[in-house]
Amino acid sequence: MPARRSSKFQLVLANAVTCGNFASGVAAILRREEGRPVRRSALILAGIACDAVDGTIARRSGNATALGAAADGISDIITFGVAPAVLLTRWTPTHRTPLTRIAPACYLAAIASRIVRNGVRPRTSHVFVGLPMGGAGFIFAFACQARLPRRAMDYLAVALSVAMVSRIRVLSLEALIRPNLPLDIPAAAPR
Repeated sequence: MPARRSSKFQLVLANAVTCGNFASGVAAILRREEGRPVRRSALILAGIACDAVDGTIARRSGNATALGAAADGISDIITFGVAPAVLLTRWTPTHRTPLTRIAPACYLAAIASRIVRNGVRPRTSHVFVGLPMGGAGFIFAFACQARLPRRAMDYLAVALSVAMVSRIRVLSLEALIRPNLPLDIPAAAPR
């Protein structure tokens, strides 16, 4: 009986952490901030921290659900896709250029392309084709925290867009940290 309670607790915890990812993304989108989006990008980083652990907790519970996997995917789209594009559109440059208009659109188009190519489902491998949304969101938010100039952020958004739709193979963070980890994830009930 205690093992069952523990697995239910882990599942509830995983869902709560996924909600934390979603809430971080929504807060980054809705927050008003003049000038550099440092605080909003910190919310994206908080979403990344939540995303880094929610799937692991759910798989350890043994009660992963398809609804949880879909909620995780939608949270990722909001936090790592929509929020960075909104940050770029609200970060008013000193003068508008074609790049300031194109960069957010390229970023959103790359997110849409990844969704079409991969769907919103649990991953089955520690190898991604193209830069994953979470990786792009992390790089974008970290660059905001580093206070890169707006023009550099626009170029970065376009470069991240290309990397997301590319066919390059990228190892997951978990595989980078644990080099002996098998690259295929055992099939489990989706969360």
